[in-house]
Amino acid sequence: MIRNCLLLLVFSLFFQTAFAQLALSPEFSATNITTTSAQKYWVYFHDKDDVNLQKAHPENYLSQRAMDRRNKLGIGIEFSDLPVSTKNIDKLNQIGATPVVISKWLNAVSVYLTESQMEQVVMWNEVAEIQKVKKYRRADEAIIPYNDQVFYRTAGASDVTGMFGFASNQIEQINLDTILDLGYTGNDMVIAVLDAGFFGVDTATLFQSFWDKGQILGFRNFPDHNNEVFNIYSGYHGSWVMSVIGGDVADSFSGSAPNADFYLFRTEVADSEYVVEEDYWLAASEKADSVGADIINSSLGYTTFDDSLENHTYEDLDGNTAVVTKAGDMAAQKGILVCNSAGNEGANTWHYVSMPGDGDSVFTIGGVDTNGIHVGFSGYGPTFDGRLKPNVVALALGSAVLDPGGYIGFLAGTSFSSPLIAGACASLWGAFPEKTNMEIISAVERSAHLYLTPNDSMGYGIPNFGLAYEILLSETDTTTEDTVVVDTTTAIFDILPNPAGDFFSVFITTNENAPATLQFFDLAGQLVYQEKIYLSKSIANTFTIDTRKNFSQGMYLFSLTGDGFKQSTVVFVE
Repeated sequence: MIRNCLLLLVFSLFFQTAFAQLALSPEFSATNITTTSAQKYWVYFHDKDDVNLQKAHPENYLSQRAMDRRNKLGIGIEFSDLPVSTKNIDKLNQIGATPVVISKWLNAVSVYLTESQMEQVVMWNEVAEIQKVKKYRRADEAIIPYNDQVFYRTAGASDVTGMFGFASNQIEQINLDTILDLGYTGNDMVIAVLDAGFFGVDTATLFQSFWDKGQILGFRNFPDHNNEVFNIYSGYHGSWVMSVIGGDVADSFSGSAPNADFYLFRTEVADSEYVVEEDYWLAASEKADSVGADIINSSLGYTTFDDSLENHTYEDLDGNTAVVTKAGDMAAQKGILVCNSAGNEGANTWHYVSMPGDGDSVFTIGGVDTNGIHVGFSGYGPTFDGRLKPNVVALALGSAVLDPGGYIGFLAGTSFSSPLIAGACASLWGAFPEKTNMEIISAVERSAHLYLTPNDSMGYGIPNFGLAYEILLSETDTTTEDTVVVDTTTAIFDILPNPAGDFFSVFITTNENAPATLQFFDLAGQLVYQEKIYLSKSIANTFTIDTRKNFSQGMYLFSLTGDGFKQSTVVFVE
């Protein structure tokens, strides 16, 4: 029974806010832009300073943790890691054109240029290309503004039955409780949250655990070029989002990675006429890389603009056009697992996922309800070039969040399915730190319930993180006694065809004569088929399995166990 009654807030998905009092950087005020008649451009350069010397000293621009991530994943120091030439920046400053965002990944700057300034810049030998910047707005999210009253710490929730409290639905729907119960709760994982502001995180009781456990490693307000991310003018959408990942209120609420560490990066501004969020998203993702983040969660998206002449088109949804999409893919290239919401445009004219969700290496998360049914507002695929999106789905209707006003609330939007999966990936990755970002994504996709029959509304479907754990475990060959890599000359096997129809065959070669056991387990861990076999060395041992007798359509874990070895893989039956 709940002794302290909680107010459960249920918000409408499409209720909008203007955030009228949100402060913008001076250079982006409507007055400045109008009086100068400047237009915004990306100016790309050819070269960088002292390339070989800078590559030899990455400690000058990357943290030790960032370098460790690259070393672990076999990623070398690249041209894109090096800072933009200071000579090029100085040259822009000399003509009165101050860069808005400086991007080492693009070797470019975004800058407002008047016609006369443009005439000068276009003649510079250092310039490779100049592109005019479109104006974007973020896709509508479930945001309801508070008044200007600042909320301070109040009595928190208590005495809610169940380990995960009000977050149980979202945790258990993706079988994440299996991973959390094993003790993998995001320890030693660093997540950068790119969002609107984080109002109340520094004062609200429900967020106190983040500070008690030292989980907040840093924060930055990119639009205003300062560290003001906690005030009311910054907004609080980010507060809700980060709570889905790292919230930790005893007996009342658990995030999907309650022991992960965080960088909080505000990239969102409220003005919908001169927004530059896409640039700030890029800058924040570069910062996330340099400080050594393992995962980025972005519950933001970019689609259309109030001025229809500036709208994105479906043709732009090709994974290569939007700057924010390029940034997402580049972050993934650096070894970061990038989670992004599919957006809430599914019932609108745009209909599709929003940028950067079209990135081929961006893990795009759509939404379902508590019954596992796709919610109509969740963005659809495919991308313009025909790729499957979203990748997977999670709860986006009735998602439990911690509210800075002192409540546990229920909200709607893919803003909350994305951090749920981001945190779940962090907890899973903690169990297999040797795996790459893309290997984690692949395992999660393969665990999802529609993996064999994906579609444009739910992608591969609802993940099963318990199964993803088993998949990764099966791909980490170990002996039955010790966690050491098996000598693959002991037994090498293949299964064909995979996926299988009525029959499939197991082909095994070994360097020993020995007994062994074939086993197949379903998604619930139940043994559906077992056969004792004897392996003969130096010949091809072939065993045919009739799937019509014991198997139904779906995914199975195959295990080959012998004297001193165990090897596994995933098989599918159509």
